[in-house]
Amino acid sequence: MQKQLAISDGERHNRLDCAHISLTSEEYERITSQIVSSIYQRVEGIDPEQVRYGRNNKYMGISGYKHQIDVSLQGAENLLLVECKCWRSTVGVDIVLVFLGRVHDISQNFNGKIHSVIVTTKGFQSGAQKVAEYYKITLAEVRSADEFVIRYKNLISVALGKNVLSMRGSLRKTVYRSDGTVEDRGEQ
Repeated sequence: MQKQLAISDGERHNRLDCAHISLTSEEYERITSQIVSSIYQRVEGIDPEQVRYGRNNKYMGISGYKHQIDVSLQGAENLLLVECKCWRSTVGVDIVLVFLGRVHDISQNFNGKIHSVIVTTKGFQSGAQKVAEYYKITLAEVRSADEFVIRYKNLISVALGKNVLSMRGSLRKTVYRSDGTVEDRGEQ
């Protein structure tokens, strides 16, 4: 039996489908918060001052509007804002643009660096990837607590099963296309 929950934000995807990983949206946000918190601790060398997730996790924007943020981690100089999409289809550009608006509004009220991340179970459409790359929004896949790929600053963590592999430093991004062409995007 599939678990499906209605969402009310008017997005074109009007159902959450977490059956493939047997999670509710709240459980998905909790797991994501734990993963992101662990990565933050490894990169910064300290615990985040505040880790929050869920429906009541809200940040005031410069506009005066309180934005609901799925997962947030706050340190002295860094604020991570994470949008979680536990969907049965890939995330489109519309979600990236809405999240970008939220991040921009909130950033006017925070004196440090904001890191914006969108996580999903199914991946991203090419338009979403292009816009996210331009605006420096990190895109990540978190399929479960044991299967994820996520990046924060110079650390990339990958989990397959109970094993987590973390890599530091700069990476060279090369795209190998099925038509045989290669695109070198330089160091990331």
